[in-house]
Amino acid sequence: MKAFILFSYALILIVSFLIFLSLQIIIRSKKKHAGKIQAQWSAFLNLSNPLSLLVLIFILAYFLWCIYQIALDPGASDGHNRLMILVFFLGFTPAGNVYIGSEGIIIHLTFIPWKNVEEKKITHRRNRRYLEIRGPFHSSSKIETKRIPFPKGIRLDNL
Repeated sequence: MKAFILFSYALILIVSFLIFLSLQIIIRSKKKHAGKIQAQWSAFLNLSNPLSLLVLIFILAYFLWCIYQIALDPGASDGHNRLMILVFFLGFTPAGNVYIGSEGIIIHLTFIPWKNVEEKKITHRRNRRYLEIRGPFHSSSKIETKRIPFPKGIRLDNL
């Protein structure tokens, strides 16, 4: 059983690392199109966003629960399987990054050139700030609005 658990950990770690690396390569290629990066943040791991803070607390609690289950019965696969699932999903965290460049914006691995954006503004709802952009983002001519949580510590003078 121990050999299977070690093999599973190695396999999940390798797969998660390859996913993480491939997402980083995709982001790097899209950053070239975005021009000079003026601001960047993670929509997933952002401590100024209450929803992201809740997600981080959930991840930490889930991690501690997995460690507790492993410590209770190291030979059982329950805690190990749950920990491997957590590691696998953490490999996808770069997909939640937002980059604002001089030529466009990258949101969740999608590049949107500024020429496709008809309107952009920072709005406030309750105590939160959002970057709202409107325009035809896909091949259809339908106008869409995207609202992106905007961290407090970031300023954009030219927006």
